[in-house]
Amino acid sequence: MKKYLSMGNIICGIITISLIMLTALLFEQASLTMPLIREAVKARSDKVMPENDGRIVLVSGRISADGYSAGDGTFDVRVDAPILRRSVDVYQWVKDKEKSRNKDDDYYKREWSDAEPIPFQDNPEGKLYQSRKFYSSVKLGEYELAPELVSKLEPHGSWVSVKGLSAGTAEKYGMVLTNDVYYIYSDIENENLDTGDTRIYFHALDISDLEDITVLARQEGNMLVLHKAKDDVYPVGDIYGGIKSAEEISSEAEGDFVYAKWTAVIFTAVFALVTALITRSNAGRIRRR
Repeated sequence: MKKYLSMGNIICGIITISLIMLTALLFEQASLTMPLIREAVKARSDKVMPENDGRIVLVSGRISADGYSAGDGTFDVRVDAPILRRSVDVYQWVKDKEKSRNKDDDYYKREWSDAEPIPFQDNPEGKLYQSRKFYSSVKLGEYELAPELVSKLEPHGSWVSVKGLSAGTAEKYGMVLTNDVYYIYSDIENENLDTGDTRIYFHALDISDLEDITVLARQEGNMLVLHKAKDDVYPVGDIYGGIKSAEEISSEAEGDFVYAKWTAVIFTAVFALVTALITRSNAGRIRRR
């Protein structure tokens, strides 16, 4: 059989096996998560019910706009928002994918990048600071959202630039503010950018336009947390705009699963057919020889 194999067989075979595994995972995920969503208990946001501890609940209401603030302790930045995002870019050598395409030699260029610097020329060994997100405690009535659920607020808000550093903090870290971005220059007197220069900018998540929401999560005391359906995978938990029932959420989730499942099934069948045709073609070619 080895003589019938070609690179096309191998590639199509790998893709087919991967798609079969993906399809199996989708079936497993649906079988584990859909019953939990359908059986979610409707809970009141104004009163935590102890009898729901450990259960999947649906809590509807409005996020409290008072009292939450997210902060970056390194740079002493604090905002009245559920999420503060710190972004860090380094001016560094990166591989030029366009010039390096279909060529034997690799080409490099200098640009701003949030990636860890690669070992090349005078690139720094690493970033001075890492990009991070900082989460505030967020209340939904009498419930508190765990940070992994607070992160689910991102699609419901918009990011707003923050100029939150005090003059003393900026001076301490050698930062220069230009167009809402703080720069740390290797040579502050030099007008040109140098490899290793760093820029840091902050954004806060604005959810001021967000009205009623529904949170699907597991209740632990007065905390709402993500639930892992199996071995720390297949998380159950999300935030939806408006007041949703378990039937509506399960119907939406089921539609997504069906679409993903049949997409995987169709692609699996296509690549299995292509693999069979390539094998048949190769076998015929060898027989003719």
